[in-house]
Amino acid sequence: MDENGDDWDWLTDMDFEILEVMRFELILSPSIIAENIGRSREGVSNRLNSMQAGGLIEKLDRGKYRITDDGLRVWKQADGSQYEKRRLEVTERKQIHRELGVSLEEYHEEVQKEYEKIQQSNQNSDMDDDLLELAFERARERLQEEHE
Repeated sequence: MDENGDDWDWLTDMDFEILEVMRFELILSPSIIAENIGRSREGVSNRLNSMQAGGLIEKLDRGKYRITDDGLRVWKQADGSQYEKRRLEVTERKQIHRELGVSLEEYHEEVQKEYEKIQQSNQNSDMDDDLLELAFERARERLQEEHE
C-alpha cells in the first residue's frame, strides 16, 4: 500500500508505460499510445480498460482517453525513469529504422565497424571520444546513402 492507503500492486509495467505517455494530460487513442510505447494496440486497449476501472484513466469518447488526477498521483509516486527510458528507446529504434532502413542493433554494429576502421588508421588513443563520435557520423552518412 502507498502512503495514501491505495494499493497499486495490480499495475503492470505496461500500465506505467501508458501513464508515462499520458502524464502530459493529452487526450490519446490506444493506437497513439501503442505507437509511443512499442506495444500492440490490443494490449494497450486491454490495459486502458483495467486502468479505467481502477480510476487512473478516464474514457472521454470512443477511443479517446485521458489520465485522471489519481493517475497523475500514481505516476508522480512511481520512479518513472525506467519507463521514460524505454519509451525513448522505442522512439530511437523507430527513427533509426525510418531514416536508415536498419534496426538499432544493425546501426550499432555499423558504428562499431567504423570505429575499428578509424582506430586502425589513427593511433592517437587520447581522442577516443572524438573517434567514436566520428564513427557514429560516418556510419549514419553511409547508411543514409544506402537507404536512399
